[in-house]
Amino acid sequence: MPYQRSGDTNTANLIGLCRRHHRTKHTPGWHFHLTDTGSLHITTPTGHTYKSP
Repeated sequence: MPYQRSGDTNTANLIGLCRRHHRTKHTPGWHFHLTDTGSLHITTPTGHTYKSP
């Protein structure tokens, strides 16, 4: 859960993004989800989902 919504501030809750992708994360329609296993799922405004290994 993001810090702005009472999320924890610890290394397990971090996503290392460059400035461009960090700003994209806050753009309407984009969704970034970090799973319990550390996999990052990104959903675009068109509905495509990308998963990190």
